[in-house]
Amino acid sequence: MNMSPRRTVGAVALVMVAATSVAYAVDAGDSDPGHYTVAAGDTWASIAAAHAVTADGLQVANGTSVATADTTHPMTGRIIHVPEAVAVPPAPSTTTTVPPPTTVRPTTTVPPATTVAIPTTTAPPAGTFVEGFAGLEAWTFAHRRYDLDGGIDPRSTASVVNGRAQIAGYDQNYGDATLRSAVRYDLTNGGTVSLDMGDDARGDWLLGFAYITFSANPNDAAASMADERDIAYSAVSMPANALQIQLRDNCKVPWAPPVAVRYDVAAPGGRTTQRGTCAAAPDGRWRFVFTAGHVSVRNGAGAEVVAYDVTVPPTGWVILGVHNHASEKYSVPVGSIRAVTGTFDNVTYPRAR
Repeated sequence: MNMSPRRTVGAVALVMVAATSVAYAVDAGDSDPGHYTVAAGDTWASIAAAHAVTADGLQVANGTSVATADTTHPMTGRIIHVPEAVAVPPAPSTTTTVPPPTTVRPTTTVPPATTVAIPTTTAPPAGTFVEGFAGLEAWTFAHRRYDLDGGIDPRSTASVVNGRAQIAGYDQNYGDATLRSAVRYDLTNGGTVSLDMGDDARGDWLLGFAYITFSANPNDAAASMADERDIAYSAVSMPANALQIQLRDNCKVPWAPPVAVRYDVAAPGGRTTQRGTCAAAPDGRWRFVFTAGHVSVRNGAGAEVVAYDVTVPPTGWVILGVHNHASEKYSVPVGSIRAVTGTFDNVTYPRAR
């Protein structure tokens, strides 16, 4: 497999608290409008927001690695290149028709002379777990913070809002809030996993993103290690056998589709990461089709957005989660976004017998 260490901007598809933009004018002394002179107090994020580009793309255009100390505050007085903004066409709107709920009739004794017509309904295949989130009885909530001392943030919660599971992750820097299924999945013979997912980070991974994990170990539900930095976690702290799909950028740019992270205790650093190119636009619904050594990530219309050759633990637990990278630190104005929130609905997968 071709693994790329390059970081990707953004988390995907979420409903985010609006953040106020900070605008900066091009310095009057600049002769080229494609350049900008860094003023005191500027950050890569604020300069990128003012020029309708991503912070990661701005740093790459200036030969600066996002892992350096220069990430947050470029040098005052430095003249930097501002790449041309890339306009992304809006995703096509879709209409989802929700079938009426199936009514289970009580057992009754019908006289022989009476004919009772039972309407035809489509039931899920035998052995399929279906979750519409009338409640959270089939899920266990957990949350954790890694980088800062002081313990976990009690505001992190999971609840049902308008028929959807909503996870709010306040723990930062860097934190995860998760729901782990009580019903194990079974993808031994392949299968289809589908769910509706949304997040509120607007494709900015500096804030955070939503994800789904397939883990062989139920104890990984305390938190799935979603941060990409090699120094963020030791290998012994990460899941030993899991696959995680991170909605980091939701195809805001063609080179930023959902990311596949394979956790394997035998791999260097405990994990490998794959990124591809968006072949189709997302539409708010994500479907994952698994076969031996391959996962296809599709939108609600069935079009393949990206595919990866990667193994998945054949049986285990489904973990829904949100990762808060540092929403208060990187929101504009600073501190305006307290939590990263993800919503999940219509979860289906082959269940272990």
